[in-house]
Amino acid sequence: TGLQWEYDALTAMRSNFVTGIFADSLAQETYDADLAGLGWSLSKSSLGYTLSCHGYSDRLSHLALKLLSDFCSDSFIKETHFSSNQDKIVRGLESYFESRRADSLAVYYRDLLLTSRSGGVEENLEYAKGLSMKDIVDHHRSVWTDEGMFVECLYSGNVSSEEAKDFFEQAMGIIGTARSHLCEKSSQFRGWVPGPFERRLPTGEDFELHFQSKNAKEENGAVLVTYQSQTEGFKGKSLSSQESMRLSATIRLISTIMREPFFNELRTKQQLGYIVSSYYDLNFSSKQFSIPTDEVFPSTTPIDSIVLYVLSRNTKPTEVINRIDDFLMNFRSRIADMTSYEIQSFADSLADQLTKPIRKLGDEAGGHFSKIRRFAPEVVVDGSEIELEKLPWDNADVLAKCVRTLSREDILNVWDSLVLKTESRSRIVSYVYGNTFPMDIPLKIRSSNDVTGKVVNISTKEELLIKRRSLIPYEPNDKRGIFVRAVWEKHRTRVRYAAAAAAVVGVGLWGLTMMKRDQPKKKTN
Repeated sequence: TGLQWEYDALTAMRSNFVTGIFADSLAQETYDADLAGLGWSLSKSSLGYTLSCHGYSDRLSHLALKLLSDFCSDSFIKETHFSSNQDKIVRGLESYFESRRADSLAVYYRDLLLTSRSGGVEENLEYAKGLSMKDIVDHHRSVWTDEGMFVECLYSGNVSSEEAKDFFEQAMGIIGTARSHLCEKSSQFRGWVPGPFERRLPTGEDFELHFQSKNAKEENGAVLVTYQSQTEGFKGKSLSSQESMRLSATIRLISTIMREPFFNELRTKQQLGYIVSSYYDLNFSSKQFSIPTDEVFPSTTPIDSIVLYVLSRNTKPTEVINRIDDFLMNFRSRIADMTSYEIQSFADSLADQLTKPIRKLGDEAGGHFSKIRRFAPEVVVDGSEIELEKLPWDNADVLAKCVRTLSREDILNVWDSLVLKTESRSRIVSYVYGNTFPMDIPLKIRSSNDVTGKVVNISTKEELLIKRRSLIPYEPNDKRGIFVRAVWEKHRTRVRYAAAAAAVVGVGLWGLTMMKRDQPKKKTN
């Protein structure tokens, strides 16, 4: 619509082909580099194409520049690689429902409602079958002919700032030369926000998704329960409220406290299934604020959730959810009866886990790159400069400190509003039925009389997609939106998030990440 970016599943599939073909084409050529300890990957996500290189060699930058140069040319797109990737993708999609375990399908149906912007596996399969090599060549060309393309580069490790700047200049030179050789250029700029997406669940009603597994050998049924927080998660000290910080810390602590009792009760004592698990989940959703044309203020919102799931062959999924609900109801008493020492012990354990040193350079570089991409637009001042100290480098330390201050009352208040009170909670229950307890037809579903609050039952893909259209994107509440617009008016910053191909989904931008480790020290006598 206008200058706004919109998701397109067909071009997403084309991007998948490009990354697969490039990997196959360069596998043999980079084999020696792999033997020498140098690794690389080209990936595609909602944040764009990312070329990552890592290893213990001073030849790392040469490898990265070589790969970038190869990707700028379409000479790697060969019929043999195209055919093998098309066959692999098509076979994977055709066998998707028949080969997946019930709990994997439960996640798939939940995400189809909550985070997906495509029509699902069936739509992707149709697109994959219909693509030709010319489509991929044209798609690859569109990446480099779009005038809105831009590059982000993070060079991390044993490297000087001069070396990093020199590498970036060489990389931009390669890209500039490649673009100068292409005649057509896209003249239309479409502002957009690269990043993940999630929908906000309404409060006061539970979504229950019911689907039969198509895997003929699947005897297990699965139940996946997700509680989505209605208060946006914690970004950082300068970007979030105290409420967001304490809520995020509390949800993390609740997940830590609940993990072992949930497993012991449903797996060990009740022997409900051979996989019983619960965990804290953190997702993100990007939003573009409505401000003057061609001026984009992107904002990425963290989303806290608690997830529980059970994979069972001996208990019907609709009975499993009753057992889960009983546990959740009784668990409140367990929290209320905990001593201050017990709560503090869990808090200390979680705080230690949050502040545990990162041991892998790749993980550290990836974490820094993610924070820069998500939150840098919100700390831009004077039109170009970034207040680096406001980026949330110390989030783990801040959350760890907050966790240690939480009281029993804090935990109970969040437990009630997030889990127990149907008028305030946002919940999805995803059921997948195996062969042992197949889905009843017609479906015997829990009505609103069986539980407190409204239940929205969905048992077909068509019903799911119709309901999905009624859900709004997860974005900051009104108070946060006013704050972001106030920042915009104060700085009048012209932040333009372009795309490597503005109309190409999953392309977005180029991210070059390099992790250069120290050379192993030689032993001396």
